[in-house]
Amino acid sequence: MTAYALLLRPALNRLYTKGAAALNTAELSLLDEQVLIASLRDVAPTVIGGVEYVRFEADRELSDHDVAHLSNLSSAFALFRIVDDAHLAPVTLTPVAHLDDDLLTILRYKGKTNEQFTKLLFNVTLAASAHRDDWPACRLRMLDPLCGRGTSLNQGLVYGFDVDGIEIDRTAYDAYHAFLVTWLKDKRYKHQAHTMPCGATARSSAAGSRSCSHATRTSTRPTTYSASGSSTTTLCRRPSTTASLSSTR
Repeated sequence: MTAYALLLRPALNRLYTKGAAALNTAELSLLDEQVLIASLRDVAPTVIGGVEYVRFEADRELSDHDVAHLSNLSSAFALFRIVDDAHLAPVTLTPVAHLDDDLLTILRYKGKTNEQFTKLLFNVTLAASAHRDDWPACRLRMLDPLCGRGTSLNQGLVYGFDVDGIEIDRTAYDAYHAFLVTWLKDKRYKHQAHTMPCGATARSSAAGSRSCSHATRTSTRPTTYSASGSSTTTLCRRPSTTASLSSTR
């Protein structure tokens, strides 16, 4: 058996920090059941040198496939192989990041879902889905019907997903649209922004007759954000207006 210790990434939310070890223990156990080649045992939080880790043992040395999946754990900061119960040998992590992760952390507002918890939900859903073996080689698509200011959409973009979101609150919609356009400008992505009618307004116009929710589920994409040619975002605000943006590096 080979022992490993996973150092957890610090979180700004103190309440989440207190539960991070237990949450990541459960997350790691699910990955063990669904996607890892090596079989893990004794997965549990532990303290090494006064710092909290998640410790586990594997029936073999972790393969590149296993390390790739562990690299995307929601709170993974560093991974070490425990040598002779006294030394920590670093294992290089290779997390999937199609876009800079400041896309996840820059926007702050009251009521924002913790981005590490959002990533955990992505990972658990992926591990339990029929597409767990397709990603990251194959681009996947996700829909958030209550996307708010885009925390889940941003995580999907970082993972290289095509992501769709629906939001009825105009303030949240405008805030996310403005943030993403500004972020793309700051990162120097070439882009174009457009708005168009949707929902009841669209049904009454000669230009279109699809509702927002239906348009979001199809390839018509009333709102599109594209970065590095790797992923797109569709954001729809019911019932009147959508914004369309496309960009390339």
